[in-house]
Amino acid sequence: MSNVDNNNLFAGAPEGTTHLDPKDHSQSRWIRIDGPTRQYWSWGYWEVPYDPEIIPDTDELIERPKEEVVWDGVGLPPVGCECEWNCLNCNPWEKVTIVAKGDRWIIVKEADGTESIADARICKFRPIQSPAQRHRNELIDIAAGSGILDRHGREAQRIADTIVQWMKDNNLTEK
Repeated sequence: MSNVDNNNLFAGAPEGTTHLDPKDHSQSRWIRIDGPTRQYWSWGYWEVPYDPEIIPDTDELIERPKEEVVWDGVGLPPVGCECEWNCLNCNPWEKVTIVAKGDRWIIVKEADGTESIADARICKFRPIQSPAQRHRNELIDIAAGSGILDRHGREAQRIADTIVQWMKDNNLTEK
């Protein structure tokens, strides 16, 4: 089955549903598996079965397709989004996944699996950048760090674009 078909199968599924039992046509066809915990939907609630045989083996279930979380870089990234963050300008940009967020606090999972909580008002987030975008931003930072140019000034950006173009013209860019 294609992902489009699987997405349609999950229309109307309760929040938290991770699997569907295709042989069951009752409301308990919705399954939630979180590590070793296996639950089924029953009358508006997730329940752990009294008999583990109630929930079939995972290979008999249809797994809910993962929805790709898209973020345009405006505002805070949504939960589930992979992006880059820099908190307090004291670390280099790091790739993280947003685990949870509130009005003030945000929890991220770093590449090594470490979870961190931070005040979202003082952290910066951006979509994951390509190597070319990273090089351009490094050049802008170098130009701005010279003390002559403002980081957000047009001059620093023009200088960086000129250097990037020169590097491309001379085959000095990463492949």
